Amino acid sequence: MNNKVMAVAAVAILAIAAVGAVFLLNDDDEEGTITIVDGANKTIELDKPLTKVAVLNKNVPTAMMMLDIDDSIECYYYGKNKFGIEAETLQKTETDRNLGTYYSPSVETLLKYDVEALICPVGAMTIYKNGEKACEQNGIKVIRLECNGDTILDDLKKLSKVFGDPESAVSIIEEYEEERNAMISAIKESLKGNDLYDFLAVFGSRSSIYNTSSEMSGLMETIFDKNVTSYTDLPTTSVTNLINSGSQEAISEVMDKVEVVLMRTDHSSEKNDKYTINTTTVKSRSYGEFIGDETDKLITTSSPAYQNNMIYSVESGIMSGLYGHIGLLVILDCVYEIEVDGYTDINNVISDFQEKYNQSEASGDKSDLIYQFGKDNPDGECIFLYEEN
Repeated sequence: MNNKVMAVAAVAILAIAAVGAVFLLNDDDEEGTITIVDGANKTIELDKPLTKVAVLNKNVPTAMMMLDIDDSIECYYYGKNKFGIEAETLQKTETDRNLGTYYSPSVETLLKYDVEALICPVGAMTIYKNGEKACEQNGIKVIRLECNGDTILDDLKKLSKVFGDPESAVSIIEEYEEERNAMISAIKESLKGNDLYDFLAVFGSRSSIYNTSSEMSGLMETIFDKNVTSYTDLPTTSVTNLINSGSQEAISEVMDKVEVVLMRTDHSSEKNDKYTINTTTVKSRSYGEFIGDETDKLITTSSPAYQNNMIYSVESGIMSGLYGHIGLLVILDCVYEIEVDGYTDINNVISDFQEKYNQSEASGDKSDLIYQFGKDNPDGECIFLYEEN
């Protein structure tokens, strides 16, 4: 059996095992080459699996830790985050292992440590184009993968592939996807017979709305009825619509449909030993920016969401990416007050997930996951605090 036939057979077998997955085997790959299309829609060709890489932003090393391939990281930069990888230990004596910037990492340093590829996000906190050109002129591939958000499954498989699809990584991805699908199925079962709300999902850091073409919208429709943007004529050529006068006017015309608002927010706030205490920070980053009486606000106080106290600021990390299915579980608990058979102890679900997939370093032992706002509580309160078991 030649390589082409084997690749086709492998795709058929895997498609049966995991419906809906995106597989990255390429029938046109020449023997001995690895080909993917990265997040910037650029074709990446490798003569052999990667063994030494540099990474930018925390999402890539987090995904590599999950797949047990983080020992390939030679150099890095992800702000003040610490993951306990070997390169961080080496940094204590070889201080240039920490590249010190997202935008213009030293090509000389990358060459010093024989880095074969730099793996970084697509658009934000990532290498500049001139830096990418300098890398490629020196034989260093630049591979752009978000490893987060709506493309998480696709990116995990691409990441595994460029490292030669090690058996452990392939197994982890298959198990993760199976567990994700099982949880989503249980969530759907728990909602049978319940009336579902229409929702509006806001991407806080990008001041935009998720429309019906986004995977975020598809994920949220697991537990809600319709995305409110479906009642409008907002364009869906992109997965989000910027919050501006046009989108605000469109939403204002269907404000009576806005039953639940989900604001995807980074809850970086000060904590004491027991509880989150800086609700003012979260309010200013979410509720205060998008909700109010003013005509320049996306959601007005006339909306059912405001009147019924169903405006939620949701920690960005659980609303998509690796934790997306667990985010559904948390939101379901807070919005509908419904427990899901087999997943009633959500803290334990999160703790088990972090331990199994080596994610504990990424989130710490306490996280304020959901804040609630509305007519009776305009100042907001944390209604779901994860505490590690």
